[in-house]
Amino acid sequence: MKYNIFIFLFLNLVASAQSNFCGSSEVNNNEKKLNQNFFDKYEDAQQKMYASLFSKNYEKNVTVHYIPVVVHVIHSGEMLGTPYNPTDIQIENYINLLNQSFSATFPYNPNVLNGGVDVGIQFVLAKRTPNCTPTNGINRINASNNLTYVNYGVGYPGYQGISHTELANMAFWDNRDYINLWLVNQIGGGY
Repeated sequence: MKYNIFIFLFLNLVASAQSNFCGSSEVNNNEKKLNQNFFDKYEDAQQKMYASLFSKNYEKNVTVHYIPVVVHVIHSGEMLGTPYNPTDIQIENYINLLNQSFSATFPYNPNVLNGGVDVGIQFVLAKRTPNCTPTNGINRINASNNLTYVNYGVGYPGYQGISHTELANMAFWDNRDYINLWLVNQIGGGY
C-alpha cells in the first residue's frame, strides 16, 4: 500500500551547512586557552543556559522565527480529499503538528517542563508566490501525464521513479525564500 509522505528536502540547507564550516567552536577553544577571564565568563554562561533549560521553573523566553513553506502536492489526478491529494485543511493540520513538535507542545512528546525544547521555529504556509501574487502556500500539481511518476513515484537508488531533479522541475520555489515540502504518492518502490 502506498502511504502519504512529506519529503522534507532540506538538502540544500544541509549541503550549505556542511560546506560552509563555521569555526566558532575552534575560535572559542583558542580564546579559552589564551584568556582565563573569557574562559570563566564562557563557563558561567554555559552553566546558566543549561540550568534554565533543565529547570522545572522554565519560563518560555524564546524568540520565534517564522519560516514560510510551500507544500507541493504532486498528485496523479485524484480527487481533492483523497490520500494523495489532501484538502487544504488536512495540510494545515500537518503544518500545525509540525509546529507542535518544534515548540515542544505536541501531546505525545515531552513538553518544556519535561525535557522538551522549544526551538523557536514555526512554519507558516506562504502568503505570496515567488511572483508576489497571493497564495495559501499549497501548490497542487497534476502529474497524471507522467506515467513514471504515476506508477513508481519518486525514485530512490535501486528503485524506479522520477529523479529528485524531475520532481523539483515540476514544482520548486526559491529555497532562499521558502522551504519546499513535497507530498508524493510513493518513494522508491512503495514507501
